[in-house]
Amino acid sequence: MALTGQHTDLVDQALAAFDLEPDYDLGIMRPDQSLYDVAGGCLEGLREVVADAGPDVVLVQGDTATVLFGGLVGFFERLRVGHVEAGLRSHDKWAPFPEEIFRRLTDVVSDFLFAPTAGAVENLRREGVEEERIHRTG
Repeated sequence: MALTGQHTDLVDQALAAFDLEPDYDLGIMRPDQSLYDVAGGCLEGLREVVADAGPDVVLVQGDTATVLFGGLVGFFERLRVGHVEAGLRSHDKWAPFPEEIFRRLTDVVSDFLFAPTAGAVENLRREGVEEERIHRTG
């Protein structure tokens, strides 16, 4: 498990609830940094994690910058990628910004799409995602 430092308050609560410790804590996030800085930090940091850990699959969850760039690192390294919360859509690329685009692009590079609702499954089907890649979780 690798953390980038995004949404630390929520992550800390989840880790404590399940008595988990991350394998990597990159601490990439800084106050007032641009999306460009986040992108560079995530891509480089997560590339190093993948090189060190040697996973068979990269699993990302949500719709944050970390999710998109983690998915891209997996794709660039020719690994299979799984996206938890796949298929969620506002159908407006500008809202929420930039999360809606993060969602869509992550789904494009993902091999396993874990959709939490029937609506999310239907969105993926409408987008032409192969049925065997879609897994409803809720």
